[in-house]
Amino acid sequence: MKLTGNRVYLRPLTQEDVASLVRYHERNQEFFVQFEPTRPGHSYSGEAVVQQIERAAQAWDRDEAYLFGVFSQEADELVGRIGINFVRRGPQQSGMIGYSIDQAQNGKGLGSEAVRLCTGFGFEQLGLHRMEAGIMPINTGSKRLVAKAGYQFEGIHRKSLLVQEVWVDLEHWAILDEDWERLNTSQNS
Repeated sequence: MKLTGNRVYLRPLTQEDVASLVRYHERNQEFFVQFEPTRPGHSYSGEAVVQQIERAAQAWDRDEAYLFGVFSQEADELVGRIGINFVRRGPQQSGMIGYSIDQAQNGKGLGSEAVRLCTGFGFEQLGLHRMEAGIMPINTGSKRLVAKAGYQFEGIHRKSLLVQEVWVDLEHWAILDEDWERLNTSQNS
């Protein structure tokens, strides 16, 4: 499976990506720590990344989560991670998008394209009704990114994520399948 855009493509991460993923996290560790949840004992060692990729493949098979690497078309290198997590079926038909883009690539539109590709996958391939994103209020770049993809601000989840041992608020953003269809119909007209 490969989702292709103009400047990036998404594909499931494999064991061949372990070294690139370790370097990606080492390079961005200080940048990501301000936004990532506290995970005691969590590591991005080669062994830990191998296990993460294996768990991601199992979650994919169980229809629980879908993890992709974000790769630059130009350099054919890993520039981020993106996924649909917490997939809920039954009467909800929803999932939560999460992503990270290499700090050196921020502001170049690669994240926006990756979010559009992943959102399209959620609606068009998985048949979801609703896609959601939880974003820290200080993360203005991420808020711009989802807004460009058609997500709408819905409210604040107070102190709902533990980051660096502090409970922080998350802004809740979402897009519905009908919003997605309308956006893509108007862009293709």
